[in-house]
Amino acid sequence: MLTGQSAITKDINSASQRDLMKAEAIGLPIAIIILLLAFGSIVASVVPLLVGIATVISAFGVMALIGGQTDLSIFVLNIVPMLGLALSIDFSLLFISRYREERLKSDVLEATAMTIRTAGRSVIFSAFCVFIGLGAMFVIRVEIFQNIALGGMIVVGMAVLSSVTCCLRF
Repeated sequence: MLTGQSAITKDINSASQRDLMKAEAIGLPIAIIILLLAFGSIVASVVPLLVGIATVISAFGVMALIGGQTDLSIFVLNIVPMLGLALSIDFSLLFISRYREERLKSDVLEATAMTIRTAGRSVIFSAFCVFIGLGAMFVIRVEIFQNIALGGMIVVGMAVLSSVTCCLRF
């Protein structure tokens, strides 16, 4: 049997990837069912998932650029999709729900403007709070915490960007 840092790292990486696949296999179908129940429409239910996918892919792209300059923990591969999908779905729900409410009272342009003013402000404030909480993890001088904080902060920023730009297009 082999032991040491290389063997332990390989085992941690394998367990992390296995757990990520298991979490996605359970979480995504549940998210789809909840979105279908919440919106009652397939198109409206798919939008938050598309925003989540865009968020995760773009956050991984940024993390790949950072990973070229510094070592990153394997746990970043777990935190980015988990936070990215959760926040993107949450932010998308805020935008879509608010837009639907406003559409009952006004035309498309007014509804869009009011949605950006109200739901957009809520999304940015919420993301800012999560960003600060994750940023506080940088105070802990442990590399894994700092990597998770970095990945989380990047995915929060990407969730805001993709939610604000994508949700108003649908």
